[in-house]
Amino acid sequence: MTILRRPCPGTSINECPSGVSRYERGRWVVWLNPSETTSRQRFTLAHELKHIIDNGAAHTTVYKRLTPSEIESVCDHFATNLLMSRRAVYHLWGDGLRTPESLAMAFHISVNAMRRRMVALGLPTDLDEPSVLNYVDAFPDTPAPDTLPGHFLSEPPSTAFPGVAA
Repeated sequence: MTILRRPCPGTSINECPSGVSRYERGRWVVWLNPSETTSRQRFTLAHELKHIIDNGAAHTTVYKRLTPSEIESVCDHFATNLLMSRRAVYHLWGDGLRTPESLAMAFHISVNAMRRRMVALGLPTDLDEPSVLNYVDAFPDTPAPDTLPGHFLSEPPSTAFPGVAA
């Protein structure tokens, strides 16, 4: 899989959606909108991963009964649970991180996404505890590399066994 932080092919940065995934030349390519925050790009990558996982049998059997909006909801649900599992949120809640801001920083996601997750888990979002002032994103505004580090992008390992001629 190749992950690119650049506008989707054929679009400008202003019209590029959050992310797009496509199977091209024998591998998956995911484009992430570089104008969005790193935390938003993480969520979008997890969302696109669900599209990739479900490609094939699930796509032809399950997805044909769903509307495009329902498919997107399934992918959002997957991304939410991957990045903010119920167990992990409850664990950090028990450790004293009780505000959407503090939990968002711990999970490297947006405050709005954490607030929605807390509501879904039945946790209060309005406790009178200190919060981080002017919180925008869990990551500083530094330029993100165009792709993941090289070791993530290397060719898949050979299926040949060591010492055995292919």
